[in-house]
Amino acid sequence: MPAFSRIADRSYSRWNVTRPALETLVEATAAHRGDPLRLAADLVAFVNRIGKGFSPSAFGNRLVSEAAAGCVRPARGKFTFVQVMARVDTPDHRGVAHALRELEEVRRANKDFAQIEMDCHAEFWGAIRLGETTYG
Repeated sequence: MPAFSRIADRSYSRWNVTRPALETLVEATAAHRGDPLRLAADLVAFVNRIGKGFSPSAFGNRLVSEAAAGCVRPARGKFTFVQVMARVDTPDHRGVAHALRELEEVRRANKDFAQIEMDCHAEFWGAIRLGETTYG
């Protein structure tokens, strides 16, 4: 897991900064590889640890249910975008990174997602960069 450690284990001793939400996400994606339902739940938990507005009642429960059902039900409105996030080709860290990238794009482009804010930008972008690595 050397590539993982370069991204998730960053600890800056000068400022004593760590990224615990990212570390938890990396551990969860490794443990839940191949399980879209649990990966979706991990993604929701991660986003709620580093930001606000993507609560289970607002978007998270639907994301998890779409992942569990394989995104086969027709979706409308804002849930169309949630379904796009849940539809991943690779149920692993790359799929989670792809879903986070989709979240960022829709957050910027769609008013229904405007209330979603990221407080920990370094962890958010670090999770997206995880999709470029190979580990596990």
